[in-house]
Amino acid sequence: MNKPEKKGRVIGLQERPLGSTVLRTYRTKIDIDNIVPNLMQPRLGPKEDEELQRQIDANEGLFEPLLVEPDPDVDGKYRIIDGERRWTNSQILVSQGKEQYRSVPVEVTDRTLTDEERLRVWIYIHRQRKEWDAKEKEMVAYRLVELVGRASASNILGVSLRELDKLVEVFERS
Repeated sequence: MNKPEKKGRVIGLQERPLGSTVLRTYRTKIDIDNIVPNLMQPRLGPKEDEELQRQIDANEGLFEPLLVEPDPDVDGKYRIIDGERRWTNSQILVSQGKEQYRSVPVEVTDRTLTDEERLRVWIYIHRQRKEWDAKEKEMVAYRLVELVGRASASNILGVSLRELDKLVEVFERS
């Protein structure tokens, strides 16, 4: 699903500030089969959630759109930046014959993000929602150190170098 272009620019883009990262996005609906998970998703644990499925059903769809980016490997597909649990549970509902949930609302970035940008955005969103647990924070700290080094990782997470080292150490032990 391509957005209309005018002289090489995508029309209807909005700027969405997420911490120090500003995304240019547009909203649309995409078939659930054209969305792929992010293999570097920081959130651990099961994604299936019967309560979330009931909420999706009661709201007659997703209340909050998924945040996706163009998949760099497959033309016409979109990779999830945020919303993998919502996507997984919508897929379950579709597999149960509830086809009305096949077309999901999404907010699409105008480009594929770098690994660092994707993590920054995910961290910003989840810090705002206060939805991440200690294991997720440890995994994200570890990945950030690999990507951007200790000082930048500490800054992005808003923790001291000492706290960062502790998070990384706990992750490496687990």
